[in-house]
Amino acid sequence: QRDGIIAHLETLTVHEAAVLAYCLERRTRTVNLPLHNAAANSLVNKGVLRQPQGFVWGTASFTIPAFVWEELQLRKEWFAPVNGEQQRALEQCFQALDRGQIG
Repeated sequence: QRDGIIAHLETLTVHEAAVLAYCLERRTRTVNLPLHNAAANSLVNKGVLRQPQGFVWGTASFTIPAFVWEELQLRKEWFAPVNGEQQRALEQCFQALDRGQIG
């Protein structure tokens, strides 16, 4: 089952990858997003995020399982921008994630 979950890392959408890049950049396995966030829920369905146990004001803490986090540490370069344009786009995604408005 873990191998199947890790395999999903190769089929991420742009928004899913942005959520994981955000966590890597912030050095945290947990991200707070609205319960209805499409990217977070897709990552939950893939097993890459765990469903939240509780929520406040429609926002929940989604968590990356430890074995996925370890794999992400090995693949950090996948999430790194390769030029200034990608860096700016990623920063905009991070700002949207800070507001819970991506995905």
